[in-house]
Amino acid sequence: MGISEIYRSLSEEQLRRVNECRSARELLAMAKAENIPLSDDDLEVIYMRIYKDRWNEMIETGPYDLYFATSDAWTDLILEARENEKRIRLEYPASEDMDALAAKLIADENETLQDLLRESDSINSFFDSCMKLRTPFWEATRRKVAREQVRLIEYLKLNPPVPVTSDDLLSLWNTANRMEPLGYDDTSAHFRTATDIAPFSHRAKYTEDGMMPPGFDTASPEEIPEAVNTLLQWIHRTDVDKEIIAAAAHFILCRIHPFPDQNGHTARMLCCTLLSPDYSSATLTAFMYQLFKNRSLICNHSRFAAIAEGNMSPGVFAMLQLLLLAQRRILNPNIKTNLMEL
Repeated sequence: MGISEIYRSLSEEQLRRVNECRSARELLAMAKAENIPLSDDDLEVIYMRIYKDRWNEMIETGPYDLYFATSDAWTDLILEARENEKRIRLEYPASEDMDALAAKLIADENETLQDLLRESDSINSFFDSCMKLRTPFWEATRRKVAREQVRLIEYLKLNPPVPVTSDDLLSLWNTANRMEPLGYDDTSAHFRTATDIAPFSHRAKYTEDGMMPPGFDTASPEEIPEAVNTLLQWIHRTDVDKEIIAAAAHFILCRIHPFPDQNGHTARMLCCTLLSPDYSSATLTAFMYQLFKNRSLICNHSRFAAIAEGNMSPGVFAMLQLLLLAQRRILNPNIKTNLMEL
């Protein structure tokens, strides 16, 4: 039976599932599960016909063949986020109101930061105190994200442009890590070199050959310059919604892992910088917290993309949900919404 006859013999449900396959591997697994008699040659033909012909429905990012496929659900999330932003800007029209809201968001659910906010004689003095706060020790994680949020607020006041060059990205690393205690001696911004400790190298002990576990491999020092340049070109696309570009850029930067450390800080700052023309500092402050709080979830999605032939779709969708979650906490502070309820 030829490929055309096989294709015509599929039931409506089988045809639907075939059309949803995003890779040859997925298509082959589906065919075996459904006992569809596909030879290797048949598989290649149907793969080219169904998968490759629809490549224009997917959006390639360049580095590592990462891609995502948008859907109506994504559009709904983006439209809701934009409507929410209109409501937030109407409710907090003055810059001082927005700063006060951002300060409240930083201190939210933390007694130490709330006391600091009450004791400060101005919002700016509260921000300064957050950057210098080093105790109590057991609140180190909460203080760390508070410093990230303050750095973001101060950076957004400069109306930062989207990075264009590698030097711009190195400068963004400096901004994302200002006054941040670092765990290594060389605190100057630079891309990883052969002399730097490989990212996730502590995980090598779990494997016999010392290789990175699946999904955790990152760019080699030799690959970093080209991968970074490709990313910098890609984030300036105008044919993709800015929210999607921002979410995907976070994944791509972490996948490249161009810096010896603090890649997560820089990825979150880049993500928020890309959104800054259209979203308020308060929204991005709350979003920064959600990105930090859910970084394990984001890491798992990034690992999935690395081992699933580059498919970032679930991870980008989750980050759009985190943006909505941040806005809902602003608009309805008494409602404890979580990601599963979106």
